[in-house]
Amino acid sequence: MKPNFLIALLLISLILCGCDMKGNNIGSTIKFGSYPQNSENPEPIVWKILDKTDGAIFIVPENALDCRYYSNGTNVVWDNSDLREWLNDYFYNKAFNEQEKARIIPANISTPPNMKFGISGGRDTEDRIFCLSVQDAEKYMPSPEDRLIKPTPYAVQHGAKTADDGCCRYWLRTPGRHFGNAVFVSADGEIDLYGDFIKNGDKAVFMGMWIAN
Repeated sequence: MKPNFLIALLLISLILCGCDMKGNNIGSTIKFGSYPQNSENPEPIVWKILDKTDGAIFIVPENALDCRYYSNGTNVVWDNSDLREWLNDYFYNKAFNEQEKARIIPANISTPPNMKFGISGGRDTEDRIFCLSVQDAEKYMPSPEDRLIKPTPYAVQHGAKTADDGCCRYWLRTPGRHFGNAVFVSADGEIDLYGDFIKNGDKAVFMGMWIAN
C-alpha cells in the first residue's frame, strides 16, 4: 500500500471520528495567562474550550478568578458597567503578557433584553473579555450542573461566597428586573432573572473570550 494512500486514510479517519489535528477540542483545557489564585502570586490560568471556529476558540476559566461588584453607578447595563471596564483594563493588563494579548480577539458583543422583565441590555460593545449573557450561559452550559463554578481561594478572599459544596454565585452581563440589578447564576447553577443589586460585592467574576487558535 502506498504511503500517500495511508496518509489519506488516516486523515479521513481523523475527520470521521471528530479529531482535531491541532488539538484544542471543545471540552478540553488550555493554560493561558496568569492571575493570583491560591495567593497573591500569579499562577497559570486553566481555561475550558466551549466553542471554536476555523481560527479561534472561545474559552472560559475553570474557576471564577475574582470577586467584584457589577457597577457602582445607577441606570447601569453592561456597556457602562464598572465590571466591563475592569475586565478589559485591569484584568486584561494584569493577566496577559504582550504575546498573549496579541492572540485575544476583540468580539462584537450584543446583550439582549431581560426576557422576563424586558429591561434593555444596552448598546452593542466590542470587548476583548466579557461576562456571559443569559443566552451564552444557556447555549454553552445548558444544565444547572454545567453552570456550577467554584471560585479560587483568591476570589473567596476578595468576597466570593460559597455554598457547602464550594460553588459560588457569579455575574452574567444581562440586566435584571430593573437597571439597578444584574442577572447572576446561583450557587446551584440556576439563572436568577430577577438579578441582584449591582453594588453587591459578593458575586464572583466568570468571564469568556475568543483567542486565536
